[in-house]
Amino acid sequence: MARRASGRWIAIWLLVSVIWGAGVAYMALQAWPHVPLDLSPADPQLKAAYDRAVMRLITQALLTGLLPPLLLLGLGWLLTKRSLPS
Repeated sequence: MARRASGRWIAIWLLVSVIWGAGVAYMALQAWPHVPLDLSPADPQLKAAYDRAVMRLITQALLTGLLPPLLLLGLGWLLTKRSLPS
């Protein structure tokens, strides 16, 4: 019976994690950097700044998308391990 409840909680965690990840991905796409039309995209300094902005956004989105679900999974694992009889 404990396995069935554990499987149910993992399924709920997985569903919430996928919804969280989709929300983070949507927000990252909305915040994607762009080059204004009045600037030359061939400028090396502009290209370097754009690349840094893209890498920063990707890093932030990955951390925001992965850390909360993994922390929640670890917390749930600790709480269920503590509540199960030895």
